[in-house]
Amino acid sequence: MVSTISFIQAKLQHSFADSRIITRTVSVKGIDMTLIEEPCYREDCIRGSNISGYTLYSARGKDRPMACILAIKMNIWALLGFSCRDLVATLVKYIEDETRTTSCLFCFFAIRFLGSFPVKEVGGTCAIL
Repeated sequence: MVSTISFIQAKLQHSFADSRIITRTVSVKGIDMTLIEEPCYREDCIRGSNISGYTLYSARGKDRPMACILAIKMNIWALLGFSCRDLVATLVKYIEDETRTTSCLFCFFAIRFLGSFPVKEVGGTCAIL
């Protein structure tokens, strides 16, 4: 397990060439997580973000996703109930040592999202959808 998570953020502007540059950078540098805004999307699929040993997380649906997270295989779960076209949420759980486990919630939304966030009450707390 990891005790730190390295990550970068990239706005790809739906460019396949930019997607290839970021995936090459991620694989060469060994970055754990990439927050991607405006991924390359063609033929109902996010393109150019295939790296062996990594998983791509995004909200599935009929709309073009505007945000996704590319992460190395670790204890990570997509929180689809909190994800939408402009927002992707994941939960990462890692063990720092034999007695301590840490959970981190990564939420990433596209900057172009200008309206109010859809909010849903979950277990007495508010959650952004």
